[in-house]
Amino acid sequence: MGIKPKRDSFFKVLIGDFATRLQIPPAFVAKFQGAFPGDVLIKAEEGGSSLSWPVKIHKTSAGCFMHHHGWERFVQDNHLQSGDFLVFNLVCASWVFNVVAYGPSCCQKKLMSMNPQIIENNTEEAVPVPIPPPKSKEVKADAGDQNGQPFFRIVFNKYRASSVTIPKWFMKKAGLSLKKKVVLRNEQGKMWAVKLTARSYDTSWRNRTDMTRGWSEFRVDNNIQYGDTCSFKFLQIDKNLIHVQIYKAHQSNNNKGEKD
Repeated sequence: MGIKPKRDSFFKVLIGDFATRLQIPPAFVAKFQGAFPGDVLIKAEEGGSSLSWPVKIHKTSAGCFMHHHGWERFVQDNHLQSGDFLVFNLVCASWVFNVVAYGPSCCQKKLMSMNPQIIENNTEEAVPVPIPPPKSKEVKADAGDQNGQPFFRIVFNKYRASSVTIPKWFMKKAGLSLKKKVVLRNEQGKMWAVKLTARSYDTSWRNRTDMTRGWSEFRVDNNIQYGDTCSFKFLQIDKNLIHVQIYKAHQSNNNKGEKD
């Protein structure tokens, strides 16, 4: 049956594919004699307040990994970068890890820059998560309406590994405000169902909707890499269908206007 968790800790330097998964040191896992759970909670404390991220543990023959949306969201929300140094302190008997982060300068860095309340649709419990509001440059001129079909573009980076924010005007124009999912279709006609997650803040201008569960699978299956541009064009209301055109980073900007 293994043993109960006790106070212990480990550290990790963020390198490689840390934005999508993080391996827990095998020696740390071995201490629990097969009792390591499939779910843990990452907790950050700052100035007397704290926020938490539920994270799935993916167990493979190669080891245990903090994986999937929970870990990716934690990385995105806190703008973690390659070279950052994290210390994970296990809270006794609860499978909660209090995390302290240090930057390449060797100084401690804050894990929370704001304290909004996040509400996720289709979840049993609303979990507060510190997510910065989308920046206006995500849309700018790379958005519009072509023959009644709204579209917008994003340039893929590590902060979009597990989710993509949909512009408010696009949500309204496409009639997606009350929808819980969309279907993304690639150039070959293959389709992926993707969850829409509404995030509600204490001030309405920050409210936003993200494509979450299913986006990572679409990204991986279509080999979307850092620097690639994705153009999202809404096609049908009845099927919530969005056509995605992918432009590899080495393609010229002129090609973007030719295919949309």
